[in-house]
Amino acid sequence: MSANRLDRLDSWRAICCLGVLWIHCWHLNASLPIFILGFNIVKPFSILGNGVDFFFVISGFCMYYFYINKINKPSLQVYKDFILSRAYRILPAYVVSLVVYTLILNSNWSLVKIIGIILANIIFIQNFSSTLEVWSHFWSIAIEWHFYLIFPIIVYLNFNKLFFVRYFIALTIAISLFGIFILSVYKPNDLQLPVRFVEFAMGILMAYFYKSKGISNANKYFQLLSAFLLLFIGRLFNIDSILNYSNSAIVYSIIKVSGYTIMTAGFALLLYLTIDYGSNIFKFLEWKPLVFIGRISYSFYLWHGIVVYYVWYYYTQHNQMLQINLIAGWLMQFIISVMITIPIAYLSYYFLEKKIKYKWAESK
Repeated sequence: MSANRLDRLDSWRAICCLGVLWIHCWHLNASLPIFILGFNIVKPFSILGNGVDFFFVISGFCMYYFYINKINKPSLQVYKDFILSRAYRILPAYVVSLVVYTLILNSNWSLVKIIGIILANIIFIQNFSSTLEVWSHFWSIAIEWHFYLIFPIIVYLNFNKLFFVRYFIALTIAISLFGIFILSVYKPNDLQLPVRFVEFAMGILMAYFYKSKGISNANKYFQLLSAFLLLFIGRLFNIDSILNYSNSAIVYSIIKVSGYTIMTAGFALLLYLTIDYGSNIFKFLEWKPLVFIGRISYSFYLWHGIVVYYVWYYYTQHNQMLQINLIAGWLMQFIISVMITIPIAYLSYYFLEKKIKYKWAESK
């Protein structure tokens, strides 16, 4: 994969984390609507809040393309090296952010509770109960780690490339059915891997297709239209009026997981087109500032929550702009949050991600 195509992957990461920050600003401002000609123009942009779902698709794509596809022989050592590489990449910035969030935003907790909650998050069980949360967005880090734990199964399936797609789809269906079941029992289980596994699976299948089939000769404009149509339909499945049209918990769960499946199929197709598209339509993804944010996107995601919260708190407590113009105040919060988060994320990336992982790689 060429350098400019890798840049495009990073740019999608940037768009994902900016979208998550955008939606968190929106939620802190009570999901403020903006009506033009009677239409709430903010609602369509709520899909930016699904940046985490696109992250999962990208993660699945990268896991297959850069790791699984290159393994010649599965072994315990291969899995150990993979887990250690992920740990050195993820844990340092994550643990530091956990401590900072806890001490600053949850200073009223007892020392025993602080230690217990931090430990629960370090072993990635925070998505099993809201009482274990340090801050709301850390649930996705747990799901990402749980996904790494099934790495050996995917490696094993990949060694029979003739039937990989068939076996992997069967595995995805089985896990998703379990996800539907646990979601029907308890709605907060939406933050569990079985419910979201299909999102990683879409990325893996697209990476397999890209690696084995290469550039498609199909009409790219039709594919692009199909990607956005899948995104729209999948997002539509996850609005409250459709989710709750029936009183049945199982129907709710089927619609929810189907929505994730359709939406992330759109994300996966968009990702594929990003890599293969010969048109200049995706040239903006090679814009260096966007690529830069993509490179630091993990740290950006970790630290944006505390920045967004304090920017919002300042505006609501000390700034009259919100009382004069709610929309301008909300947009200003977004811009200021981005400007503050970028340098914090860069320092976190450089000192807690890049340097530590580099030292680990040198020691091997």
